[in-house]
Amino acid sequence: MRRLTFLFLVLSMLSPAPGARAAVLVHMPLDDLIRNADLVVRAKVLSSQAFREGDDGHIYTRHTLAVSEYLKGKGDGQLRVVTMGGEMGDVGQLIPGEARLVPGEEAVLCLAAARADYVVFNMGQGKFAMSLDGEDLVLEQQLKGIRFAGQKSAPAAIRMPLSEFRGVVQKVAE
Repeated sequence: MRRLTFLFLVLSMLSPAPGARAAVLVHMPLDDLIRNADLVVRAKVLSSQAFREGDDGHIYTRHTLAVSEYLKGKGDGQLRVVTMGGEMGDVGQLIPGEARLVPGEEAVLCLAAARADYVVFNMGQGKFAMSLDGEDLVLEQQLKGIRFAGQKSAPAAIRMPLSEFRGVVQKVAE
C-alpha cells in the first residue's frame, strides 16, 4: 500500500507545466523496478481508449492487453493498463516521461495495481520495447521524456535479451 501511495504521489507531482518537455524522476535500477512492481508481463496492446476522469480536465488512456507471459505474478489472459495523456477528438494531452502504449505493439511491462486497473510502474522506466536482433528477442527500456533527479547525465537505458531479463526477474522475485 505504501508503494502504491508513493507511486500516485509521484505521478500527481509530474503534471508538467506548460512547455515542459521532461518528467523528473529518481532513477530506479532494474532490480528495484522488478521488486516493487506487482506484475511483470510480456503483453501485446490490443486496444486503447481515451477518457476524462473527474473535473480536472486531464485525459487518460485505458489500454487492453493480451498477456502472453507473466514473468512475475499471476493473472488472466487480458488486463487493463491506464496511462496519463491521450487524444479525445481534436484535443490531445502529452505527458512527458509517461509510457506510451500503441495498439499492435508487444512489450514487457512492470505494472503496479491501481483501483481495478494497472499503471506502468515508474512511468517510462517500467516499459521495455521488444525487437528482434537476429534470432533473439531484445528488450530496451523506454526513457524518452525522462530526466533523472540529481544526475548530470541520463543513465543508459537497459538493453538485454528477453532470456536474460527472465533470469533477472526470477532472481529478484525469489
